[in-house]
Amino acid sequence: MLLKYFISLVVLVKIANATHAENTEEKKISFSVANVWQSYSKAKRGNVCPSPPEDDEFKQGVQEYYDGCRRATWKFHGQSYHFADVVMTTMEDYFSKLMYFSNSNSTVLTTSSIALLHSMSKCNKLRKSGLIIIREFNKVLPDMLCDFDRITTKLKHVIGRKMCSVFNRVVADLGETFLAFMRAFLKTTRQGSKHGKNVSYVKVFKKAQTLMNTVALVAKTLLNELHLATQEVYEGVTVLTLIFYFFAYAVQGINSCVQDYLYLKERPVSKIIKASSEALEYVIVEVSQAVAAIVFPFTASIKNFLTILVNVAKAFNKAVEDILGPFHGVSTTVKEIQINFSHVIKTITSKGASKVLKGIRP
Repeated sequence: MLLKYFISLVVLVKIANATHAENTEEKKISFSVANVWQSYSKAKRGNVCPSPPEDDEFKQGVQEYYDGCRRATWKFHGQSYHFADVVMTTMEDYFSKLMYFSNSNSTVLTTSSIALLHSMSKCNKLRKSGLIIIREFNKVLPDMLCDFDRITTKLKHVIGRKMCSVFNRVVADLGETFLAFMRAFLKTTRQGSKHGKNVSYVKVFKKAQTLMNTVALVAKTLLNELHLATQEVYEGVTVLTLIFYFFAYAVQGINSCVQDYLYLKERPVSKIIKASSEALEYVIVEVSQAVAAIVFPFTASIKNFLTILVNVAKAFNKAVEDILGPFHGVSTTVKEIQINFSHVIKTITSKGASKVLKGIRP
């Protein structure tokens, strides 16, 4: 499956590079956050209600985030243009799905998705060039990491304290590695380092791989071992995948910015980074398509999505084994995940039974 994808990738890059010769100033942005939000809001309520000022503010921030990156990446060169173009399509899908969930009847998905959109709006100064995008993302990522921690922690009643702790630790580890790379890379650009040999993106890829495999292990355990899991549990795990989804395209996005900078400076991009980029692109495309297929009623489509995620993680691990080395596992086990979710499911079920006995619908 991955081999066919890579063959298609080579063809698409050639086509994209030929098309890219057009004047980028003539291109117009068609993606509208306000329009997408309005369409989902109208579908939910049956009419269009005026948005509170704070809603318009975060929507504007998300639009500026998208617009700035879209206009900047239109100017990218070589293969970096192709990678960035796929990332931008993924961003559209990601924002659209967050807005879909934000206007759903699921408390877990609605509150978490709105919080994620608020966090995304902090990227509203990412614009103009790959180097500026890296510089500005380096500034806002620490705040976003705090946002992700809060979003996950608020889900402890549906994913368990243990899972919150494990996931937040893995995200923090990736975030620290990501920030360390960006700071080191920006330092080499200021110092005029010839090749930037001391700055490697491999560690960032590996940390992203760890996050993906952590989520995949949770998904696999949920599907195979926890047959009594409630819809709330599945929705909580979906939020974890949405945070991974962000990092998957963000890691690839910054990677494309770095590659464009190296292209402009006539510096080489290592074979390891090129191969890892192609493998990660496969992940974000497959995950994006799978997330797009999540629709109400959520439980069935979430199960299908999690199954795809598990298979994508397996394919990615196999594809990069000769590049990044064998994957050595995550910081939790199937047994720990089972115990964690068994307590959660028991608590949710008990509360539901208690409400029924009192004549209240769960």
